[in-house]
Amino acid sequence: MTALRVIGNEDEAELSWNDLFALQADKSPFCEYDFMESLAELFGWSCISVASEDVLMARLFLRTRGPLRDVIVPPLMQFTSILFHPDADEAQVRQGLQSLHGGRDQMPGTSPLPFSSQMPYSRLFSFSPILSEYLKQAPSGYKSLEKHTYVLPSGSVEDSITGWSSSTRRNFRKSEADYVFVKDSVAPVEIAEMTSHAYAAAGRRFPLPPAVIGEFASALVQRSMARTVGVVSKSSGELEAGVVLLENRQTSWYWLAGSQPGPAMTVLMAHLQADLAEKGISNLDLVGANTPSIAEFKRRFGGTLVGYTHHNRQAPLNRLAAGIAGSIKG
Repeated sequence: MTALRVIGNEDEAELSWNDLFALQADKSPFCEYDFMESLAELFGWSCISVASEDVLMARLFLRTRGPLRDVIVPPLMQFTSILFHPDADEAQVRQGLQSLHGGRDQMPGTSPLPFSSQMPYSRLFSFSPILSEYLKQAPSGYKSLEKHTYVLPSGSVEDSITGWSSSTRRNFRKSEADYVFVKDSVAPVEIAEMTSHAYAAAGRRFPLPPAVIGEFASALVQRSMARTVGVVSKSSGELEAGVVLLENRQTSWYWLAGSQPGPAMTVLMAHLQADLAEKGISNLDLVGANTPSIAEFKRRFGGTLVGYTHHNRQAPLNRLAAGIAGSIKG
């Protein structure tokens, strides 16, 4: 099994990560070092760098709650941040992922893997669709959960809506003339506010106050790490739907999205798919389709349902704390 180690020196960790990131053919914006560091700071958590020689690096988020510590995938992240050297073969990738799971209770009769003694027992990993293919079965002690997201192709407005459900297509044609599609001029805090209202309507808690999320997104926009799009009502002049996008050369991620009740987001989606085609970006990842109402909304835009895998392991004390928190909330 591939030996892993924790890189304790932050300068070494940053340099090593950036060197490996530069070699990636498909650079995910979620794996930008500064993005991860800023996100950890936003939630008051920390990141730890785990590496094997010349094969694998992972940046893991550590959450501390009193005496409890967890490896987590935080809000506003899609997958655990894992990079492999381009020359790594299938066996090395599979072994690297297996070693990442390795814990104090694995490999009886042997010493724990070098990084295990420095890591919490409770861990959550979310693997990208590609990496999920290498680890079909969860290792001992972990529970596996299949997750999904929709990926839409970019294309002209007419080409895009051809793939939509008939009712969504009719809704677009009926309402398109009522809105103006705008780019780069939308304040992220407005999008965060609308997103927060949508969470509340669905009975879910927004991870942080909208002003805080909006400020974080604004900083990403100012550093050209994100951009915004939206639609404005012609009658009121108000923003009725908006999206903060993270992008690379191939994919745009529907990262932070909110809208007023009504057809605004449907209108926005058609123009967004066309805008991506003009930019030469092929895919729009809708970043999750795991809540029934959200999954149904996203399904109506066609696209491909893509699966990925969560592996989760909790210490008994963590499970007890989660159960107590749930009973208090209820």
